[in-house]
Amino acid sequence: MATITQDDLLEAIDKMTVLELSEFIKRFEERYGVTAAAPVAAAAAPRPAAAAARRRRPPRSSPSSPRP
Repeated sequence: MATITQDDLLEAIDKMTVLELSEFIKRFEERYGVTAAAPVAAAAAPRPAAAAARRRRPPRSSPSSPRP
C-alpha cells in the first residue's frame, strides 16, 4: 500500500471546492473527536489585591484652575 505524504494531502486539499473542504473538516472532526474552531480567549479576573488597592485609592479631584 502506498503511503500518502503530507504534500500529497495538501495537493488534494488544494483541488477541493470550499463545500468539499467544509464537509471534509466536519468528517475529520467527527472521526478524531477534535474541533477546528478557534479558541476563545477569556478575560482574566482582576486579582483580589489589585481590586482592594483600587477601593482604597481616594477619588481624583479636579484641579481648581486649568494648567497653562
